[in-house]
Amino acid sequence: MENETLPSNLLQPTTVGTAPSAADANSSTGREPVLGGAGRRGRTRALTATCVFLLVGICGARGALAKPGDKVERLRAAYALDESVEESDGELMRRKLYRLLSRDDVRLFLKVIQTAEAGEPDLMVGGCRAPNLKKHPALSLPYSCRYPVKGLGRSSASGNYQLTLQNWQKIAPFLGLRDFSETNQALATLELIRRGGGAAEAYTEKGFAMKRRIQGGFLKLLSGDIDSALCMSTQDWASSSCSTLPAPSRVVYASLAADIRKREAPRTRARRVETEARVQHERVGTEGAGGRVKSTLKSSGRGRCKQ
Repeated sequence: MENETLPSNLLQPTTVGTAPSAADANSSTGREPVLGGAGRRGRTRALTATCVFLLVGICGARGALAKPGDKVERLRAAYALDESVEESDGELMRRKLYRLLSRDDVRLFLKVIQTAEAGEPDLMVGGCRAPNLKKHPALSLPYSCRYPVKGLGRSSASGNYQLTLQNWQKIAPFLGLRDFSETNQALATLELIRRGGGAAEAYTEKGFAMKRRIQGGFLKLLSGDIDSALCMSTQDWASSSCSTLPAPSRVVYASLAADIRKREAPRTRARRVETEARVQHERVGTEGAGGRVKSTLKSSGRGRCKQ
């Protein structure tokens, strides 16, 4: 970057012209007039404004020269993707994941998994239903309810996102989840991919590569690239076309996401229109009920117009 320099007329003191004015000729001292306080203040303001302008320009240049990967690295650090789970702050992570649930793309991501897995809050993969959501269904249902999977034993996958008991028992204490509510199921699902899925504790080169791929998908989700996230981070769901787990059929999650968007678009627009209409109705009702809004503005002085 080139060095920034101040204009010469601001760095050098202002000189007085050599030809004395009529006032100077008639002065008793015959000396050049000295600038008063107003002149000094003017020069100080000009110099300050120039410095501020240069600082803003330098900061803007730094922003323009920032590397594209800086945002990804900040997200990686914010969600502790380079740390083991034990070194992370579970309560802080739970709050961060909870904030993600307000995002439309994150809710769509979760909806795709639930739809592909045919999940329901109290449903275990074998078809049994838990009496309540106080704990993981595998802890309240008989072992015979677990679904036999060739080469993998019996599966305890349960809930909206078919979380296994093994994964739940690792994640729930870390995040401080006290029940199997639908919100906690969503938080556990996000935490599962944040830590690298079933490969979170991998020690082999292949397992470590899988963990990095899943966490890379989590970063894609954070960045708004939901289609990439739906492939990279869904290794633990056998219904995903990007998973290597055994399954009788596969679903292209990105295509399913597009179908859900298309199906729910009219409903989303209707909710938006309904919300806007409700806000407008409340606003009109408040203004008409004794003019409380206008009277409040008048009493506070904010509603007055300057003449």
